[in-house]
Amino acid sequence: MPHTPPLALRTERLRLVAANAALARAALADRLAFSDLLGAEVPQSWPPPLMADVEPEWADRLAREPELAGWLHWYVVLADEAGEDDVLIGSAGFNGLDAETGTLVMGFAVLPAFSGLGYATEAAWALLEWAFARPGVARIAARAFPDHAASLRVMEHLGMRRVEDPADPYYETVGDEAGALLYAVTSADLEEE
Repeated sequence: MPHTPPLALRTERLRLVAANAALARAALADRLAFSDLLGAEVPQSWPPPLMADVEPEWADRLAREPELAGWLHWYVVLADEAGEDDVLIGSAGFNGLDAETGTLVMGFAVLPAFSGLGYATEAAWALLEWAFARPGVARIAARAFPDHAASLRVMEHLGMRRVEDPADPYYETVGDEAGALLYAVTSADLEEE
């Protein structure tokens, strides 16, 4: 079977690569193979803390359902202009499209050494545009804790507004996300700006 390159997006400074089964499995098992497949240096600080627990789940889901590539996890790579020294700096992605509500829940993380430089906003914006160009996507939501100012700023830069309606199916958070604030944006919201 021929090798299909992973789905990728480019921004001014970044290359976003959609996880597929091969990338996700390599990320778990073999840093060198993962680096080769991704075409980027993988820092020793990889993965961001919140990702370590969900990487095995993504790898399993992508192995079972390869069509989910793009709808789950993306690797955020800082692209070297010469194309020689790209480095993995973060992660962004979705939980998969809820076909009933047309909602994607977005998440993003940047390694501490690369935070505060606008990379999370740049990556999230590229994924927001990618998602809204897909059929069935009506809204993109994200959650952050009230004391995580950087994440709240990213959501605001994306045009997201805080959702305070308890009837919203994504309003209630449980477990590790209890107390997180819900923000959301629709494509119509973006057209109004």
